[in-house]
Amino acid sequence: MLVEEVLARYPQAAAVFKRWGLHCVGCWLADVHTIAQVAEIFNLNLRTFMRDLRKALKEERAEGIQLF
Repeated sequence: MLVEEVLARYPQAAAVFKRWGLHCVGCWLADVHTIAQVAEIFNLNLRTFMRDLRKALKEERAEGIQLF
């Protein structure tokens, strides 16, 4: 799932991106990069990032988030 799609579907995800030091909100690359690509580019622990993201989005609502 593209970062832009996540942010559009789950606006509260912006706080998680910001907390991780990611400035994806408003970035022109958010519509071409997936969460997995962002994790790779910024050398993030994808598993931990996704855990934080799902927790913030109430896991049952975030199950549909695709990494790629």
